[in-house]
Amino acid sequence: MPLLSARSLNMEFPGVKALSGVDFDLEAGEIHALCGENGAGKSTLIKILGGVIPHGRYGGAVEFEGKTCRFADPAGALAAGIRIIYQELAVCEDLAVAENVCLGEEPTRFGILDQRRMERETAEQLEKLGLSGLDPWTRASALPVGVKQMVEIARALRQQGKILILDEPTSALSAREAERLEATLCRLREDGVALLYISHRLDEVFRLADRVTVLRNGESMGTLSRTEFDPDRVVAMMVGRKTGEIFPPRTPSPAPRGGGLRLSVRGLTVPSPDNPDKPALENISFDLRAGEILGLVGLMGSGRTELCESLCGLFPMRGRGEMLLDGAVYAPADGSESLARGVALLSEDRRGHGIMSGKNVRENMTYASLRDFSRFGWIRLADEKRAVR
Repeated sequence: MPLLSARSLNMEFPGVKALSGVDFDLEAGEIHALCGENGAGKSTLIKILGGVIPHGRYGGAVEFEGKTCRFADPAGALAAGIRIIYQELAVCEDLAVAENVCLGEEPTRFGILDQRRMERETAEQLEKLGLSGLDPWTRASALPVGVKQMVEIARALRQQGKILILDEPTSALSAREAERLEATLCRLREDGVALLYISHRLDEVFRLADRVTVLRNGESMGTLSRTEFDPDRVVAMMVGRKTGEIFPPRTPSPAPRGGGLRLSVRGLTVPSPDNPDKPALENISFDLRAGEILGLVGLMGSGRTELCESLCGLFPMRGRGEMLLDGAVYAPADGSESLARGVALLSEDRRGHGIMSGKNVRENMTYASLRDFSRFGWIRLADEKRAVR
């Protein structure tokens, strides 16, 4: 009997059918990968399994250990032993590792927080994950992303999670951190934990997964066992056409539309804020023309983020080099100056730096350009609403 199963799941949002008759099951001691393009329904499925979308809002049934589940909220799924580690990590930066691992289920003695037990239980879980050298009282903000992710896994294991759902777990990890995570997941599988693994990276999927389920446009395209794994077959199930048809031949234009040189960077060198003797960027040169999409590629730590932030005035411009914007010298001292010159940034950390989650859509859309809607210190609300619409 599957540990977790979903039968004929249907879910609609206004104007969108997110899931349509999806069947899925997960067994103890297996890594089951869930693949599909953006918008295929993966996030909706795990929100149903994790109680984020409550019973009654979706059609179909979810069964856990043979019994029908009617989770009203995430607390119900947590009580059943289902843990989700989202792509955007839920670690409290100002708390220590031990405080994060025990969060919500802190041990007490005579009504007082039992820090010795917290430390002991945290150390036990960290040792299982190959992090025995990590001090349980290290502040989470001092940890790299990969270790923060391990802290979330340690919390799930301490809470005796039977099912671990990981949403794009390696998207922000270095190669070494990803290898450590993969080794950890294999150990958890051997211990009987059921793992639902969501990833766009098929090389990871084929290395780790025992089975793969593919979603497309909210529908299940089928489940493949390890003996049936084939990259071309999985990609064809994901996109609905053969791999040779995914990128049809395209003849590039002889020159970008518009064609005029907008931004020119020559010899840009910027020191690292943590180590002035080591450059974060060194001798960067490129041109960007009107009507052109210029791709910037590199591994984590290669300087991609620092370059983008330098172009937008968010990274200290204490280095050497020259930038010209529309033929004029361009050296923004801060973000407001870059905006005034017409250069805007969509940040890498969307949750931390891109949006204000406590504000509404209108306020988020106009926050960086409020001066366009203000007069004598007052916001012209009608103009703001009109622009947002």
